[in-house]
Amino acid sequence: MRLNIHKFALSAALTMSAVYLACLALSALAPVFTIKLFGWLVHLINLEQFMVENVEVTFFSFTVGLAQTFAYAYLVTLLFGWLYNKLTARG
Repeated sequence: MRLNIHKFALSAALTMSAVYLACLALSALAPVFTIKLFGWLVHLINLEQFMVENVEVTFFSFTVGLAQTFAYAYLVTLLFGWLYNKLTARG
């Protein structure tokens, strides 16, 4: 089965953008828990030392972060889909 790599990449980019938005909401509502959760994700590295007071998410940083998330997810998945199609075409 050949993948439509552009639709596949768009689906992944939209999914990762939704994850970005969920992470942003969690960070705003529970910043200490979010740092702890991310520390567990990166194999128990103590990220609490990087906590600073009054970190503000601006509209600009939100927009740039969302754009990066979308672009990286799209490009990586596009490459993944292209490689998948190449590998499955050879049998």
